[in-house]
Amino acid sequence: MKPNRIKQVMRDGGLALVSHVGFADPAVVEIIAKAGFDGAFIDMEHSVFDLQTVGEMIRVADLCDITPVVRVPDENPKTILRVLDMGAQGIQVPHIAEGRS
Repeated sequence: MKPNRIKQVMRDGGLALVSHVGFADPAVVEIIAKAGFDGAFIDMEHSVFDLQTVGEMIRVADLCDITPVVRVPDENPKTILRVLDMGAQGIQVPHIAEGRS
C-alpha cells in the first residue's frame, strides 16, 4: 500500500492541500496532482460518478502519488468496501448522526 500523503503531511505538522474533483474525468485528478495538491476529494454524493469512473480516478491519483479520498453516496457497506478495494485511502460517509451508525 502506498503511503497516505495527507496523513504524512499532517504528522509532520503541515497543512494538507486537497482539491475537490468536480468533473467525471480522471485527467482532472492528474491536473490536481501537477498543481501540487496532496490529495483529491472524489465526491460520489453530489455527483454522477459511477464506480468505474471513481476507480479510474483512484488509479490516476495512485500513479501521481496523491491520496484519493472518496465521499460515498450513503452508508451502504457494499459501496464502501468496493471503493476501499479500488484503493481509496480515505472514506467520508455522509449523514452520520451518531458514532453507532
